[in-house]
Amino acid sequence: MGQAEEDLVMRREHELWAAAQRKDLSLFRKYFAPEISVFCNSYHCSGEEYLMSLPNYDLLQYVIEQYETAYVTEEQIQNHYLVHFKSEPDSDDLTCHITSTWLKKASDWKIVFHMGTLT
Repeated sequence: MGQAEEDLVMRREHELWAAAQRKDLSLFRKYFAPEISVFCNSYHCSGEEYLMSLPNYDLLQYVIEQYETAYVTEEQIQNHYLVHFKSEPDSDDLTCHITSTWLKKASDWKIVFHMGTLT
């Protein structure tokens, strides 16, 4: 496992937030493993349920910080970071703790677990 693979997963996390902002579901379908499990504020859903809900939310801006790789093996990367985001022009920024687990499947990294908890 090299730093390049950890960096790839970090870039993909950024790409997914940018895709959420554009409401581009195709990138999520590319990076989500079929068995992905998603938890958002104690609500559990499948990847497809999560994707169907995305167009209902506006993501006006976001900033990722305190990104850290929490666990690494040859076939698994788990990361944690904070994301500050705004969903409505006159709303306060919200902050979420994000934890994601990526598995290497057929020489590509797929996300199998995603959990976001508002602070």
